[in-house]
Amino acid sequence: MNEIKTDLDFAYQFTKTIHEDYQTAIEFLNDNPDYALLKFRKITEELCVLIAKKMEIEFSSSRLFDRIEALDISQIINQSTKRIFH
Repeated sequence: MNEIKTDLDFAYQFTKTIHEDYQTAIEFLNDNPDYALLKFRKITEELCVLIAKKMEIEFSSSRLFDRIEALDISQIINQSTKRIFH
């Protein structure tokens, strides 16, 4: 396993898409915060899908809010993670 020294190293531990979106979000954080926020939302969506796949569950909705709630109801994420995702 690679040594994690930076937040980008941490993001790379998930998927290439998450790593690239995180890198883009950080780059645009000051110049275009709306675009950065869009990228952070995409990362949250990808994390939900990644978690669901790992836990072998399927979502009944494509809405991010519903997916986060489903992970919470299934007790896959805790309340702190739920608040962070929302």
